Amino acid sequence: MGQITVTISDENQRALEAEAEQRGVPIDAVVDERLIALAGSREERLTRFFDAASANWQKSAAEMTDDEALEFAVQEVRAYRREKRERENGPANSNP
Repeated sequence: MGQITVTISDENQRALEAEAEQRGVPIDAVVDERLIALAGSREERLTRFFDAASANWQKSAAEMTDDEALEFAVQEVRAYRREKRERENGPANSNP
């Protein structure tokens, strides 16, 4: 999992911490959910990606190696399955 450092207001930090504590999940799970909600579902993001790429698809496909295309497909399927599991079972608890 990637790591990033951001600066947020004290008020937003307290709100995130309170929500995480109330739900019994790590704060990073709350932040992840908020970011996903902001960006839209994986299906919405993929739709935007493919809409943007469709005009240049032939060029993009010609420049992508078979291994790159396969890796992209595998990553997207794994991400879709992970998101589906989380929708069905709730987010996985990770160590804070």
